[in-house]
Amino acid sequence: NETYDLRNLLHSGYGNAIGYKNTKLDELLDKLKSGLPREEETETYGKIKKLIGDELPYYCILYKTYGAMLSENIKGVNSVYFNNFYKDAPNWYCEYEVH
Repeated sequence: NETYDLRNLLHSGYGNAIGYKNTKLDELLDKLKSGLPREEETETYGKIKKLIGDELPYYCILYKTYGAMLSENIKGVNSVYFNNFYKDAPNWYCEYEVH
């Protein structure tokens, strides 16, 4: 599910900001992108959760609270993800009339 793709945060080959590297986690994240059956996908997410919980590559000391709003005048927005509000932003546009 692309909505929950965590590779940009945790995969060593996707330039994660903290430089975290774990080949087992890389394998699990890649496995999720291979189109798993629902049961196997759930199991894989469980393994990722355990691994992240054991190693704590990120430790949040505060959380930013925010909301995302979008004007109905902006077109071309197919989806907004929790970790990437600007996905496909180059495709966004506005239609308006000049009077």
